[in-house]
Amino acid sequence: MSMKKKPIVLLATLVMTGAALSTAAACGQQDHTPASAVQRTPIPAQGDGVSDSTQPDARPTAQKSRGSKVELDIFSGVPNPTWVLSIPEASDLTRRISRLDPTEAAGQRPDDLGYRGFIVQIAAGSSATARTIRARHGIVEVADSTGTAYYRDPQRQIELWLLATAHPSLDDRLTAEIVEEIVKDAPLTRSAD
Repeated sequence: MSMKKKPIVLLATLVMTGAALSTAAACGQQDHTPASAVQRTPIPAQGDGVSDSTQPDARPTAQKSRGSKVELDIFSGVPNPTWVLSIPEASDLTRRISRLDPTEAAGQRPDDLGYRGFIVQIAAGSSATARTIRARHGIVEVADSTGTAYYRDPQRQIELWLLATAHPSLDDRLTAEIVEEIVKDAPLTRSAD
C-alpha cells in the first residue's frame, strides 16, 4: 500500500470506529442539550420520540427519527444510497452544525459525475419545520421555509460524520472511495511534497 493511501485507510477506519462508538453511547443517553443552545442554531434537535418501525434497523435499541433521511449523492442512472438517522444521530448532527462558522458563500453545486455530497431531508415535527441540509465540498447548507443559511466546514467533518452513519448501508469499497474523495481536499490531509 502506498504512503498516500495509508492515511486515508486509517482515517476511514477511525471515522467508522468513532461513529460506532458515538452511536452506541448516544443510544443509551438522553439528549440534555439546554434549550438556549438549541435555540441558537437554525436546525432544532430531533427528539419527538416517534419511531419509524417500517425501516429495518441494525441497531434495535436506537429509535429512528421520522423523516431524517440521508442520501449520498453519488450515482446517476440508478438510485442513490439512503438511510435513516436515529433520534440521537439527528440531535448530534444539529449540534455539529451549530458549532460551524456561518459564511455568505453558497459554494458551488457540483454538476459532475461521482461524489456530489450528502442531502439530509428532515420532515416537519412537533418542534421544527421541514429542513434540507446539504453537505458538500466543505460547505453545509441548511434550508427551511424561513430561508437558507450556509456554514463553513473546511475539515469536512459533517460529510465524514454523515458517511460514518451509513454503516452498514454502504459496502467498504464505496465507503473508502468516498473517504478518499472527501479527505483529498481537507487541509489536514494535504501532504507537504
